[in-house]
Amino acid sequence: MPTDDPNLDDPNLLATAVPPEPPAALNPPFQVGDPNRPIILEQGVVHYLRADVAAQAETCISLEWLPSPSIRLTSRDIPYDNIRSMGIFRSIFEGLGEVTLRLNDGTDIPDQALFVERMSNTPKGSLVAWGGQIRARVIRPRPGPVSMVDFLLPNFADPHGRPINYPNGGSAAARSELMGDGWRVTLDEVSEEGQVRSELRAKSGYGVTHVGRIERVDGKTFSVENADEVLNLLAWYFTFVAGRWTGPFLPVGYDANGHRAWEAWDCRRVEPFRFRQSWLQTRDADSFSAPFAGFVARWSDPVWRDVIQTAIHWHTEANKQSGSIEGAIVLTQTAFELLASAVLVETEGWVSQDGFDRLPAEDRIRLLFRWANIPTSIPDVCDQLAALAKAENWSDGPRAMTGVRNTITHPTKKNREKFDRHTDDARVEVWTLGLWALELCLLRLFNYQGRYSCRLRQQHPWEAEIVPWNPPLSTDHAASK
Repeated sequence: MPTDDPNLDDPNLLATAVPPEPPAALNPPFQVGDPNRPIILEQGVVHYLRADVAAQAETCISLEWLPSPSIRLTSRDIPYDNIRSMGIFRSIFEGLGEVTLRLNDGTDIPDQALFVERMSNTPKGSLVAWGGQIRARVIRPRPGPVSMVDFLLPNFADPHGRPINYPNGGSAAARSELMGDGWRVTLDEVSEEGQVRSELRAKSGYGVTHVGRIERVDGKTFSVENADEVLNLLAWYFTFVAGRWTGPFLPVGYDANGHRAWEAWDCRRVEPFRFRQSWLQTRDADSFSAPFAGFVARWSDPVWRDVIQTAIHWHTEANKQSGSIEGAIVLTQTAFELLASAVLVETEGWVSQDGFDRLPAEDRIRLLFRWANIPTSIPDVCDQLAALAKAENWSDGPRAMTGVRNTITHPTKKNREKFDRHTDDARVEVWTLGLWALELCLLRLFNYQGRYSCRLRQQHPWEAEIVPWNPPLSTDHAASK
């Protein structure tokens, strides 16, 4: 029916009024079940070779999450006469690793540890069941150039993203995109991410929360070695974002036609799920994606790569209180001194190496905070630490942090007496203050200019602060976000 408004009859205007359909979610490269359930990698006949003798058996190879992630195999009902003829029965018991596994696609797996689970007598003779663990990385059937690589990501955070559609008809704001050094990384939540996360909160363990994809921005193909470099970089970035150990698992390469070219069986470091506080502002998509380019830029420098890995390692271990609160305090301040040396001496040239060596720890940290524009005063929320600093005549945060640290690392009689006088709450505030400042130092290093979640304050998911080296946003701009 014609309308009185000519604009409504304009097909171009109508087309622009309809929002585009969200893209389809990435499909997991392997069948993924509930948290802590194995992921089947291969199931069928596998050949067991020793010298010029062979046996074969129905075998299941899977990624097993518990008690810790590893690639394992199980075989059942192998005739005892077969393995006796191979002369490997004793070697299996002794774990000599003389057997090679050959898959149906011709892939050989020489590095594994096999063990006999049981023997049973049947009317057809004695049968053996054995199991084992594949220790070396497997790439099957062979490495080659690919156009994209998909992977699984367990136990990750839940950053807000763009809408995607799932095969089951559902949709969610669940796609993030990272860009850096000519690479595009797409990260989608799995369709049942909410259920996975609920079960992880209830039972801990391991669950796939995301599916990722790596591509070159220019569309060119890349090698397994190129993919491994990006996967390793992502493992460290994802760990820093989540505040706990995680990283890409089971990468699969696809050629230009979308055909599966190779898959890699491997396990990265990932810890059982526990709540870990993080700087990530989950309601702000930029909080996850914006620091990545600066992270990659620093990573491309081999010296900075080593510094970043070490600092993130100490941050992650401190975040889970390795060595209790006391050990975590030491770890954060060791990271400060590492970053202070790399920034103030090696990059910015604020002090010479000789001058840096003569500075006390508190001055090194104080200068690092000045570079990052982090306030050196003790925050109002750290009231127990502020009271302790007043009693000890400590002038600011760096002095208070190093003062508490010294009672831990230098346990003289005098320091042991001081340690006993310090309250547990004050030490918790030193730990929290240190992690907050360490996160800001790393974000400053990656030239991030946006919002973050401040662990010094209990906040709602939609609340955030601007990094201190960036002037606050205007009220109008903040409201538009």
